[in-house]
Amino acid sequence: MKKKQPSKPAIRPPAEKPLWPYLLLAALAFGIYANALGNGFVSDDDFQLLSNPLVTDWHQIPQVLQHHIWAFAGQETTNYYRPIQMLLYMAMYYAVGFDPFTFHLGMIAIHVVNTLLVFALARRLLKSRDAALFAAIVFAVHPIHDEPVVWIAVLPDVLLTMIVLVALLLFVRWQSEMRGRRIAAIAALFFLALLTKEPGAMLIPLLAGYEWLYLGRSPLKNWPLYASMTGVFGAYLLLRIHALGGVAPAQGFYYKLHGTSLVLSIVATLGEYLGKLVLPIHLNYFHYFEATTSVTPTVIASLAAEIGVVAGIFLLRKKAPLVSYGLFFILTPLAPALNINGIGENVFTERYLYLPSVGFVLALAVAWEWIAARQRLAAWIATAVIVAASAWIVIPRNLDWHDDVRLFTVSAAASPKSGTLVGNLGWFHYQRGEYDAAIQQYLEALKLDPNSALFHNNLGNAYAQKHEYQRAAAELRRATELKPDYAEAYMNLGLALEALGDVNGAIASHKRALELKPKYPEAFTALALLRLKGKDYPGAEELLQRAIDANPRYTEAYINLGVAYNDTNRFTEGAAAFRKAIEVGPAHPSISVAHFNLGISYTHLNSLDAASMEFSKALQLKPDFEAARNALEQTQKMIQQQPAKKPF
Repeated sequence: MKKKQPSKPAIRPPAEKPLWPYLLLAALAFGIYANALGNGFVSDDDFQLLSNPLVTDWHQIPQVLQHHIWAFAGQETTNYYRPIQMLLYMAMYYAVGFDPFTFHLGMIAIHVVNTLLVFALARRLLKSRDAALFAAIVFAVHPIHDEPVVWIAVLPDVLLTMIVLVALLLFVRWQSEMRGRRIAAIAALFFLALLTKEPGAMLIPLLAGYEWLYLGRSPLKNWPLYASMTGVFGAYLLLRIHALGGVAPAQGFYYKLHGTSLVLSIVATLGEYLGKLVLPIHLNYFHYFEATTSVTPTVIASLAAEIGVVAGIFLLRKKAPLVSYGLFFILTPLAPALNINGIGENVFTERYLYLPSVGFVLALAVAWEWIAARQRLAAWIATAVIVAASAWIVIPRNLDWHDDVRLFTVSAAASPKSGTLVGNLGWFHYQRGEYDAAIQQYLEALKLDPNSALFHNNLGNAYAQKHEYQRAAAELRRATELKPDYAEAYMNLGLALEALGDVNGAIASHKRALELKPKYPEAFTALALLRLKGKDYPGAEELLQRAIDANPRYTEAYINLGVAYNDTNRFTEGAAAFRKAIEVGPAHPSISVAHFNLGISYTHLNSLDAASMEFSKALQLKPDFEAARNALEQTQKMIQQQPAKKPF
């Protein structure tokens, strides 16, 4: 008599589709983040979104596709090629402008969709609808998701998860029988995932792992699919190399670990990731990283957990295939994040757990299903406790992201060793005009990291705002010594030297900045202002035009170009330049100056009514603008003195 072969897990389409689970999940996923809708733009939002000229001009789409994500700011090297992020920002800008409420609403909406996709996937992989509902509930409220849901700059993490879940759900629904259009659909989603974020490459092992671990069969059966996906990956690599200049040209930009230190640091970091999935406490925007150089209790505990997870993948493959696959799903998307030498300064980052948490909730749901079969009430009580505990963590934390000062104050308190956090807090004080507070923060940051060129540069700028130009020049020189290719520091040093009367030194410093950064609009403008002071109008106009060519939305270049035109009695051209400044920078701090000078242009063009209107706008924006007030009074007198027009 033949032994009965163990049955392989079947793909179970849902027998019924009541609406209430979807409504419940949507309400949970939305409700727990609803108080984040009042938050503003924070941290990299200002850099990647508000200050990004590519986002506000659809003509720049070719630039988005052909360059790395920070090329617009002149950064030479990065490992990030994510055009989908910029294209979505552009679409949002054209739809609603820079409205933080709508951007946050969009982020939360994607999280809601992801929660529903987790439920749909779990329904097909778990025996009971209740267990699938539990998996999606935990995904909806898990505190580790707070950062990727409420921080607009990390849109790729939530978007990539949506793309991967759609691809995996289709793969499961089609029972992995891939041919023709199905292969094309998965390959297209794979390409979209790659253009969204680098871990999109992990879709291949996630699909193959599903076949091998959950279905218990060789992925070679679907070789046409994997061959197609490999071809797509090759095409993506060509685009990436063209945009970045290499596959990963910024490798070693922040850290250059090797040997034992690298291995131990990876073990400790992965252990921290696993720990945060299980116990998401002590969450922080910026986790301070110190390389691990010896075997510590943390390393031992981390290694034990990691061995347990890897062993579980293989040992549970037949007895509990979904747990096996869930554990595999945790580790696979985390693999790129463990390239410590190739990622950013904050090595451990909570947003990297958004996609891996799908595997975590699937594996956890299997345990919940086992408990519910024996103690149903206890299982649901545990679910309620998880929801309540998560809400207790998430809802107050959402408000930490309200504005930059609050975010960095909270984060610096949580990571007191991080000079980056203290220095960034100084930057946000600087932006608010609180220069004494900024100086204090930069001095504290330099105690933590005395060799930071960035902190010396920013401290020099703060001193310059207080007209302490000797101190400013000293700090900026130190910045250039620490980082000889620091174009921004050279440009700022030129401004300080100019204030000290060293014009030749200023010119040399600005020219050095342009040697390091040939398309540097601020440096072009600084040199142009020196030319204007010397009445070299043709030279100034040429430099300002080059600044505009480098950044077509650079408000200050248009304002100064208008001044050059007005000074040489070309008032029609001057008016056009000031109107362009107002068009591209309506909220620029100096836009009242543009309105004032536009009024001057109109006065000379004998358009007194238009001039009066511009002087009035300048005063509305800056009530203490005495020159605008005087010009408005004089223009109104001129209007009154004009002879009355005779009626026809």
